[in-house]
Amino acid sequence: MIGANIKRMSCLKSLNCNFICHREINDEGLENLMEGVKRIDGLQYLNLNFGWCEQITDKGLQSLSECLKRLVSLRGIYLNFLNEEGITDIGLESISESLKRLYSLQTVSLTFGHCHGISNEGLKKMSEDLKRLPLLKSLSLDFDTCEKITDDGVKIISEHLNTSLHSVNLIFFQHSSRVTDESLKNIGEGLIRLPYLRSIGLNFDSCYEISDEGVNNLGKDLSRITSLEMIDLTFSR
Repeated sequence: MIGANIKRMSCLKSLNCNFICHREINDEGLENLMEGVKRIDGLQYLNLNFGWCEQITDKGLQSLSECLKRLVSLRGIYLNFLNEEGITDIGLESISESLKRLYSLQTVSLTFGHCHGISNEGLKKMSEDLKRLPLLKSLSLDFDTCEKITDDGVKIISEHLNTSLHSVNLIFFQHSSRVTDESLKNIGEGLIRLPYLRSIGLNFDSCYEISDEGVNNLGKDLSRITSLEMIDLTFSR
């Protein structure tokens, strides 16, 4: 079993596991992997891609969460659970509960696009937990086509962005009719409070309630951030 082999690699600093589209992988497989990973005390970077596996549920994320609590040396974490119908706010909240204890984290990338059980409530707990990471410099969040997320969810994220952030990438709400100009207003207000921000990426592809006025107002807010070096905006239809 892969978990049993990994646990012997005591000097491992970086681990990248890509299981995308392996639909035979389930919660038990994820738990087995993490049984080995949690024994690597010095691990600094963890990249797990279970996108489109389709059998991962909240139970699997809870096993992952228990492992993460022990990886206190982590500086960067990249989790992809794209299109997992069995993942809800419960799973997301269990992950963020563990991440908030990892004070060395500088980079967090979470992909939960097409996880239709995630709502504003899950974003609230996640945002509050990530806010507690003192060294966080790069944050990437992908909640593409999570239909339960609305303007209120965007506001929650915007109000809890860490002032330590240098890079923010938000791919929240593609193909959504529940996200409007109000979201752009809240994001703009959140970003201008980040004194070290250098890079921003926003993707609101096919959000039909966003207007020219909303985009123009966001542009005005971004123009006030003099530290910016890179801007990547998507508003196509």
